Amino acid sequence: RPELGLVLPALLVSVDGVGPFLVLKTASGSAGAVTEALDQAGWAGVIGTIAGDDTVLVITRNQRQRQEIAARIQELVK
Repeated sequence: RPELGLVLPALLVSVDGVGPFLVLKTASGSAGAVTEALDQAGWAGVIGTIAGDDTVLVITRNQRQRQEIAARIQELVK
């Protein structure tokens, strides 16, 4: 069970989004680990996640929640 605070600083490349959709770019092959860690964290604003090879799509209920989740993720990367 990956810990989000450990996984993100090591694997996250960038954060971007529009509307309720947040896109996390990761190191190649790392999207699954980031997605699992985010799902295990159980953040209330996250409806669901979808992982590719190096991209995670995080779905939130609205733009405000997307911005809050993005801010939380960027805080963990610092």
